[in-house]
Amino acid sequence: MLKSIGKASLFMKLGKRVCVCMRNKQLDKGFRAKIRPFVIGWYSCWCDKPSAS
Repeated sequence: MLKSIGKASLFMKLGKRVCVCMRNKQLDKGFRAKIRPFVIGWYSCWCDKPSAS
């Protein structure tokens, strides 16, 4: 699971996946390259599957 980089604008849990949307200006190039989000207007969204603890 990725660490939080700020306040999410949208946070949804779909089954075991967590989907997050944040404003584009909150994501730096390195993080954006790592998660490869899809862009909807001013927001970048991605889904992440939590790792086993």
